[in-house]
Amino acid sequence: MVLTRKKGAVLAGTLLCLAVAACGSASNNSGSGGTSSSGASGGSSSATTSGAAVPVGIIGSFSGPQGAALVGAEFAVKAWTDWVNADGGLAGHPVKLFVVDDADNASQALTGVKTLVQTDHVVAIVGEMSDQDQTWAKYIQGTGVPVVGGLPQDTPFGSNPDFYSAGAGNIALSAGTLAVARKSGKKFGVLYCAEAPVCAQLIPIEKAAGVPYGVDLSFSQSILATAPSYTAECEAIKSAGLQSYQIAEAQPIVARVAADCKQAGVTATLVGGGGTIDLASLSDPAENGAVGVELDFPFSADSNAATRQFQAAIKRYAPNIGQAMGPSATYAWASGMLLEAAVKASGTSDVTPASIKNGLYALPKGTTLGGLAPPLTFTKGKPSVVTCWFTDKVSGGKLLLPDGLKTTCALPAAVKAITP
Repeated sequence: MVLTRKKGAVLAGTLLCLAVAACGSASNNSGSGGTSSSGASGGSSSATTSGAAVPVGIIGSFSGPQGAALVGAEFAVKAWTDWVNADGGLAGHPVKLFVVDDADNASQALTGVKTLVQTDHVVAIVGEMSDQDQTWAKYIQGTGVPVVGGLPQDTPFGSNPDFYSAGAGNIALSAGTLAVARKSGKKFGVLYCAEAPVCAQLIPIEKAAGVPYGVDLSFSQSILATAPSYTAECEAIKSAGLQSYQIAEAQPIVARVAADCKQAGVTATLVGGGGTIDLASLSDPAENGAVGVELDFPFSADSNAATRQFQAAIKRYAPNIGQAMGPSATYAWASGMLLEAAVKASGTSDVTPASIKNGLYALPKGTTLGGLAPPLTFTKGKPSVVTCWFTDKVSGGKLLLPDGLKTTCALPAAVKAITP
């Protein structure tokens, strides 16, 4: 069953270039149908589950500036809820899902999380996609309620021990970008957002981390999201002789820059990462040939039982996902599967915040959830830092997986260079 609680006004979020997956279009698409409240769409949980329902929550910035990039998670978590209920629930208990849209507003995010904990009594927050998670991270740590998966490159997943990442983080994102760039040659460049000072911080990090990979970040330039054209920047990329380049901006801006660069005759490989390659990228001629660094399994993957299960669940329970099918959906699905794995590993039919945490610690070191995630290991009292990634490539309208579901891990020297 799914209970949706939509929150009001919109506050523009901060763009983190180290977390470009959080950057989407300016659409206010919540995907949840407003303020509706309904039961599980699967319709079969009562026949396959018993006992008291287990309340689980998700919070995300599903409307507001980054909504279009994040709303896929809402579809995926609802699909996971219906799928797990049809398959017997969590330890035999049906899942009741509460959905909060914080509209990218800090005060609404904190209020929403407090409601999930104090009113809805959730045993876990799963697949969180809140751009405001730093505003409620300290609060949730004091409640004992675990945050199981979500937007893996968000700061709390690498610093807060009560945030259990189901995917790779910023270290993997930067190191992976450089490792992929090196395959095209040494000369690499970055175009980064001019609106937020934090974006410029990407440059010294990737310069330092590029050394172990033999990558020379020889060109960098800020760009404005509102610029009418990027032809000048594209001509500069050509003049610099770059062999690959990164656009650290929102995905719609990436598409615009790529289009101008294709028109200008740029042949350097476009390297995306952590959400900048989505379903729309596959039909964009300017992004053909782009190589991506993914923090969980690529959204088109269907080569093993776990990924085929995801595809089948989305087809059955989220047929209207449309253009929201992308990285945020895979992050959320992996999060749900991590929660299910933790409940099974806990060894008890009582599903509580404490039992879920115990189950997470009991999971085998390096668990991959059947190939959905890079190797995950959880240690009590320590944040989960995941430094391995998946690689994909846009080619002829398809998303190819050059290495299949095999992950690549950051070089120790690169981890040292990136870690604050």
